[in-house]
Amino acid sequence: MDAYQQAHPYFVTEYIEGALDGETWLAQHGKFDVPTGIAVGIEIAKGLQVAHEKGIFHLDLKPANLLFKQTETGLMVKIIDFGLARVATSLRQEAMSRQSGLTQFGQTIVGTCPEMCH
Repeated sequence: MDAYQQAHPYFVTEYIEGALDGETWLAQHGKFDVPTGIAVGIEIAKGLQVAHEKGIFHLDLKPANLLFKQTETGLMVKIIDFGLARVATSLRQEAMSRQSGLTQFGQTIVGTCPEMCH
């Protein structure tokens, strides 16, 4: 393991052949019916629970950061793009990490600019 790998956390995720991001899925298939929407929400919550138990917060969850694939047993849901994810830190550590008057957390939580910013 080189120095870069030791200093910077990273995720390794499986490749899912034929999966579509949430925006593409919705454009091709339309909105979910209520039972499917509930099932998708539960799968997203389970994925976030695993990350939160490890102290990792996604901070940019949106349809484009979800992958969907229809399988024989139902719709597979995966959370992707942890590029803005943060590892939980104490309030004291946050207060001491101020940069230009804003905490790193405050700068990071902005995430993707909403549609009206473009």
